[in-house]
This record gives sequence, structure tokens and C-alpha cells, in this order.
Amino acid sequence: MGAHLGDIEDSATASLVQDFLKKLNAGVYVAIDQLLNALYLLRGGQVPNPDQRQSLKEMLLQGLGRG
Repeated sequence: MGAHLGDIEDSATASLVQDFLKKLNAGVYVAIDQLLNALYLLRGGQVPNPDQRQSLKEMLLQGLGRG
């Protein structure tokens, strides 16, 4: 991940990874690509509005098993 995203040792990255792992451990079908996309889009100041960040995070990390 570091090769594509640079410094990944920050609280935003840790929070996204923890949320991803919680979903995975709860049996939610999520893909590593979802985590990478969320990290790419949500780190830094690209989406400064907290409500928009939360909505985007929920959208990007939603389970794949919905049918």
C-alpha cells in the first residue's frame, strides 16, 4: 500500500483499516479493492466535509453480498 499511497502511518488510515477489518470479521463480504479505494479517496483533504466523508466511506465499504 505504501508504494501507491505514500505515508500510511496516520490516524485516518488506521481508522479506515480498522473499520474494514471490523466488517470483514463480522462476516460482511468486502474486498481489498474497496479498502484501497477508500484509502485513496478519503485520506488527506480531498473530501473536507465530515458528513460527505462519512457518506463516501459507507458507500465505498458497503458489503458486496447485497442482492
